[in-house]
Amino acid sequence: MAGLLDLFDRAQADRRPVWVSLEAPTGWGKTRIAREFYSALAQSRQTEPAYWPSAIATDHAKVSERRKAINPPDFEHVPMSRPDYLWWGIACGRRNGTATESLLQDVGVLRKHIDHLENAWWYRAGFVEKFAYPAFLALRAKVLEEGRTAVVDFGVTKAAEMVGGALPGFSAMSWLIRKGVAGTRAARARSKNLRSAEGIVYRPSEVDEVESFLTKIAPLVPVVLVVEDVHDADELLLDLLERLIRRDAPVMILTTGWPGFVDADPGLVRVMQSAGERLIRIDEESTTLPHPFPPEASLRALDTADLESIVHARHAQVGAATRDALVSTYRNPFALELVLETYGDPDDDVLEIDPRDLERLSGKVEDLYKTAWERLSDPDREALTLATLAIPAIVSADAGADRSWDREMLATALAQLGDDHGDRVTGRSVIDRAWVRTVDEIFCQFHDVAQMKLAANDFAKAPRRLQVRRALIEQAKDLIADRDAPAHRAAQAGRLLLAYRAELDDRESVDASRALLGVLGDLHQENRAIESLGDEALPRLDLRDQRDRELQWTFAQTQRQLGNPRRAIELLDELLSVEQDVYGPDASEVLGTRRSIASAMALDGRPQAAVAMLEAVLAQQLTTRAESDADVLDTRAELALALSESDRPSDAIQVTEDILATQANTLGSDSADLITTRGRLASALADSGRAAEALPLWEQVATALAARSGRDSPDALAARSSVARATEDSIGAQAAIGLFTEQLADERRVLGPDDPRVLTTRENLARSTDDAGDHAKAAALYQALADDKARLQI
Repeated sequence: MAGLLDLFDRAQADRRPVWVSLEAPTGWGKTRIAREFYSALAQSRQTEPAYWPSAIATDHAKVSERRKAINPPDFEHVPMSRPDYLWWGIACGRRNGTATESLLQDVGVLRKHIDHLENAWWYRAGFVEKFAYPAFLALRAKVLEEGRTAVVDFGVTKAAEMVGGALPGFSAMSWLIRKGVAGTRAARARSKNLRSAEGIVYRPSEVDEVESFLTKIAPLVPVVLVVEDVHDADELLLDLLERLIRRDAPVMILTTGWPGFVDADPGLVRVMQSAGERLIRIDEESTTLPHPFPPEASLRALDTADLESIVHARHAQVGAATRDALVSTYRNPFALELVLETYGDPDDDVLEIDPRDLERLSGKVEDLYKTAWERLSDPDREALTLATLAIPAIVSADAGADRSWDREMLATALAQLGDDHGDRVTGRSVIDRAWVRTVDEIFCQFHDVAQMKLAANDFAKAPRRLQVRRALIEQAKDLIADRDAPAHRAAQAGRLLLAYRAELDDRESVDASRALLGVLGDLHQENRAIESLGDEALPRLDLRDQRDRELQWTFAQTQRQLGNPRRAIELLDELLSVEQDVYGPDASEVLGTRRSIASAMALDGRPQAAVAMLEAVLAQQLTTRAESDADVLDTRAELALALSESDRPSDAIQVTEDILATQANTLGSDSADLITTRGRLASALADSGRAAEALPLWEQVATALAARSGRDSPDALAARSSVARATEDSIGAQAAIGLFTEQLADERRVLGPDDPRVLTTRENLARSTDDAGDHAKAAALYQALADDKARLQI
């Protein structure tokens, strides 16, 4: 604890992240260290009144209940308390759904803290920090008008009311918490995004949002991120860890993992290598830990006396033979606690365990769980076995890592069968608390995968299993048919139905896919999961049904985004033939699909054919619509892109200028669409060698984006980079050096020193320095850049 507390303080003082990796076998006590660190922070790094409770789990809780517990339980907010730091625990073994869904569920842990974190940020921020953001220009004006004292003590709520929004960075996080799994189902998954808009207006991913939030608050509210079983982390979580460890912000990462498994994961190895000196790895064989850990600190195995203390912590009186047998057989702390819980009777004056019982066990956790399972009552075992019928991962391997079940759906299904097992499978039974944990108000899980497998493999009468399975299927169908059902419940019901796919007809299967897509369709990084869903659903679609046509549209857009334009065209052609029959050749739906086909043609290397189709679509649209119509403008934008790809840059520029003129007359000067078009035109001019004309446009874009989302936002930084390059091309390298230098300082501060965008700016700076004639300095910049790229294995 002394070493971890010192690292926490150093990260805060230096404003640099640190990563401590604890690596030891399962049950070694790694999670216990994380919980003790939590308690140490709560006791020594909080101001009064304290925000965080003093402990995550009590020693009186059953060992299975404490296992993998790395977040404090729900607690009542103490009036006037503010968090001095953020504690966020992620248990990889308990994550559910796709990688993005899992991240959103992890973020959900923070839901109850968001308002208090925002309040803490506001309370600790200086006057300049509070009012320097563009979103607070109106409030700053009021300060200057009425005097600083008028708003010095404003709370977040009142300030937000005055400026019409929450603090910069926090509104995005609040949106992220509500997004996807906690939101309502969208009527149509995946809106159309023009390719020509990409790179102009920043569209953050889920990881972008989390990274931005954590690094935003960390300087004033330091962050502790604990990741349990990091060897099971998916690529999305690894991406977040890599980003955080590269940023210059006081974020302390504490992970646990199994020896051998950590180094067997190429993605985890790559992320750890990128951490460089900011990573401290500690395993059970480490004899001397690095500074600032004290000389006696280690993860070495507990000695006999320490093991005996665990025994006596549960039982004051222990027979000598029992004690010796226990500590010689169970050197793993978790296994020792589990056998004490399984065999020991706290009401006995002296703990005596038959040596033959111990001899039958191997000392493995799985064996201990099996013994504990056998000691449960028959009704409890049957209830837990039946619960596995509601777990998608148990029903079908195709369901992936979905190890939770909907406790309300299961309890309703059992009640309809006249079953009284409801409390046992909803986590409310005292007997089963060592087996069942509640994830949230809806979902339950087994505490351990080994427990889940035991329950799934246990015997239950076939007729009973069949009855429960049928009842669950009917409950899942009812749930996805309920348009008011929360998206995450409908998605889980859809997964369960797809796991029972063999028992569904085509319509039921498609409905289940649609329910799942209601969540996946809103997630940026789940194209592969959507593609897999489409492989199953497409042969079953009935395109006479509008909802199925929307599914086909979504699957086609996913193929385009995955870089498979030919497959996208096949799906859109099929959709087009049906839409023409349903709507007629001039309908907006038909023209929209034809435009999407043309866009995919351009991606497929056929820009001339795309131009011809887009010109035809545009001509048809203009017969009934104004030039300012949104669909007309979208078609023109796609046409400009296709013209550019057809080596007709002048025509592309002319079309984009026409769009800009139309938007300027119909939209506000700060419209996102206008900014996008202006940036698109600037890019086209620069690509055509007309940098002098592109420069003022880029300057307008950079100014507008800074006003909308802040000078340090990713889209504003990207636009500023374009300003510097246009300056270099139109005015000269000497004029660009200052812009690249300023850009580099801001990017290093905001993005961290090793971000790819920072490396690109460093290369731009080196090039402009060389072109300006300072060859020695440029050579040094190039060499430092090469050294860092080698370190990062780029």
